[in-house]
Amino acid sequence: MRLSKGFTLVELMVTLAVLAIFLSIAVPSFAEFIRSNRAESQRAAVISSLGLARSEAIRRGTLVRLSPLTGTSWSDGWRIWVDSNGNGSYDSGEAIKEFAAFTGGNTLSSSVSPIIFSSQGYQSGVVFGSTTTLQFRVGASYCPLERDITINHLGRVSTQKRTCT
Repeated sequence: MRLSKGFTLVELMVTLAVLAIFLSIAVPSFAEFIRSNRAESQRAAVISSLGLARSEAIRRGTLVRLSPLTGTSWSDGWRIWVDSNGNGSYDSGEAIKEFAAFTGGNTLSSSVSPIIFSSQGYQSGVVFGSTTTLQFRVGASYCPLERDITINHLGRVSTQKRTCT
């Protein structure tokens, strides 16, 4: 009788079949985990950039702006900047920090641009009691991950889950 070392073809096929079944269950869950994690980190980047702009306005004692990198599309990235020459538009060298565009098809939109914080940390140019809202959207059938990011006239930021229909 010969002593064999290694695996038989049948053992190898059974192992591959079990692995295939396991992966077919795990991969969709992992994709959802990645989408959820990406959405959370992008939301956190927006909220932290609003906090940075507000704290820089207080620290510098001047107006600090937060605006899209290009036109009105917040999803393409945004920057925090100080209008050092007072012309009301961004010029080279005025940036405090720039944030990259979103990935994964997520979007950020707002009807307000730029968002301006005063030296007291209040939102400048808005009526007392009003708010500015940024809509963070993830895409079709992922409504539970979407949020409305609201800045009140005092400069405080809050988030609310989007109402799914």
